[in-house]
Amino acid sequence: YRKSLSSLSVPIGVAGSVIADGDVVGSDINIERIGPQSTVIIGYGVSEVTYEAREGQTLGFGNFELTIPDTFNPGHDRRHNLLVLGKRSIRGWTGIANFRLGSGLPFTRVRGFFNALTVNPTSDSYRDEVGRVVSLQGTPFTGRTPAYHQLDLSLEKRFTLGIGEAVFQVSVLNAYDR
Repeated sequence: YRKSLSSLSVPIGVAGSVIADGDVVGSDINIERIGPQSTVIIGYGVSEVTYEAREGQTLGFGNFELTIPDTFNPGHDRRHNLLVLGKRSIRGWTGIANFRLGSGLPFTRVRGFFNALTVNPTSDSYRDEVGRVVSLQGTPFTGRTPAYHQLDLSLEKRFTLGIGEAVFQVSVLNAYDR
């Protein structure tokens, strides 16, 4: 697939937002095996999201100016995504395992922090002011988080009652706490 995007308002942390145009390209593949007592589904997707900031945009906070790169990958640009789902039924009980693996996402690194003070030229009140902590951001979206993976497990049993059906289910989300 391919999609062109235009006139997007892209938030850049606490500094504000910029106007950008973008392209999304990618591909997905799914393999399924569905049987009477078991199901296996494997899905893989690869994509790239690239934004191009319109010329002449800078953001700032006070005396600090943030330069926006000409092209960048926004915070939702997950390049690789793998899903493996397995389902097995035995004697009325159904077990499900769902594994997800995704590559890291772009983020903006923080350069540091400083205290911002409100200075009133006609008063010395700023001398006693604590100020508010402000983060000094780096170049937007130049960092990338580590890969993400998670395993969810569940076990369920369906019961037929006189007035309908009931389901008993136990689930463990993020089974190995990653």
